[in-house]
Amino acid sequence: MRPGSRIAALPFVARGAGFLLFWLVLTDGSLAMVLPGILAAAVAAPVSLALLPPRPLRPAPAALIRFLGRLAVSMVAGGVDVARRAFTPALPLSPGILRYHPRTPPGPARDALRALMGLPPGALAFEAEDEDGWLVHCLDIHAPVVAALAEDEARFRRALGSEDAA
Repeated sequence: MRPGSRIAALPFVARGAGFLLFWLVLTDGSLAMVLPGILAAAVAAPVSLALLPPRPLRPAPAALIRFLGRLAVSMVAGGVDVARRAFTPALPLSPGILRYHPRTPPGPARDALRALMGLPPGALAFEAEDEDGWLVHCLDIHAPVVAALAEDEARFRRALGSEDAA
């Protein structure tokens, strides 16, 4: 075995195991489907590595816990805010569309960020990104929505271990 070949094999083994696990979930763990699953995973792993090469990821566990805690708090706070606005018509409601420019580079992390930012009630990135960023629907365009999204993105980037997460 060549030096470093074990490290090079790790992404292949990890993706192959993930594809095999997915296959087993789809086939209800049928023993008759294990061999076809191994073959499918062996074909899918190198194709996926060619299409989406692995990138170094250095997650920061403490930052990830803080991000998930903040996400949970913002989901509850957003739900309470939406309920208050629904039951108190006198509260200001200025729905509209804002543009947000994410700093996270395009790819799976940015897709995950966009999905996570849509979880708390009150704001939703609803249109595919373009060169000008995301379109975000919010309940109150006068609230600091863009600043909150930028803060959440910075927390997300720190949780993933991004060097320039500030």
